[in-house]
Amino acid sequence: MSESIGKRFLNIVTNPVAAMAEVKENPRWVIAALAVALMLGLFSAATLQITGPEQLDVMRETRFGKMMPEEDLAEMYAKYESPSVASRAIQGVQSGVGASVMLFVMALIYLLFCKLAGGRGTLLQTAGVVYWSSVVSLGLSSLIKWPLVLAKGSSSGVAIGPAVFVVDRGPTDALYQLLSIFDLFTIWGVLLMVIGLGQVHEFARNKATTVVVTTWLFLSLVLFGIGRLFL
Repeated sequence: MSESIGKRFLNIVTNPVAAMAEVKENPRWVIAALAVALMLGLFSAATLQITGPEQLDVMRETRFGKMMPEEDLAEMYAKYESPSVASRAIQGVQSGVGASVMLFVMALIYLLFCKLAGGRGTLLQTAGVVYWSSVVSLGLSSLIKWPLVLAKGSSSGVAIGPAVFVVDRGPTDALYQLLSIFDLFTIWGVLLMVIGLGQVHEFARNKATTVVVTTWLFLSLVLFGIGRLFL
């Protein structure tokens, strides 16, 4: 008999092997996608007055930002520093939906790499693994960071991983951005994908580790490189 949804949310943290076995049988990826969107959306809406100005600070350092008139930037800062309920809601929806779409694209890329390695899983099974892993790497991470960001008054200053040692360099620093890839919740999510994609595609643990870690590093470094192009 299939497990309950509540039990799967618990197992993805406490018993990931059992959780991923259920994902293989019944992906329920839509539920995981909605959960990630909800948690990330709430975090984005609640911290908009902090993350908004910080994002503008980063944008000002880019080629595009340097071309923007100071009056436009000042207006954007004012809106972010005192956001309305509607602005928070819009930001939350955009963040949640954007993350869900991004994760589906990632699922397609992981499926491609797994198929190239001889995997037998389906798109829905692969999407299930990616979304349920993201319940931890994005969803739970957001809930943990939420009070930390509010207390510190900064999102870039809250690092849970090796980036904490270079946080003073600022969010546009190459070393800070590179080390941020290895956030502990991100690593946790990668380990969950090793377990899940290994089961879904019937890989041995060593092969699953190689395929997942290689794909994750490839995606992370591509995104890192693209981000640096705009600075």
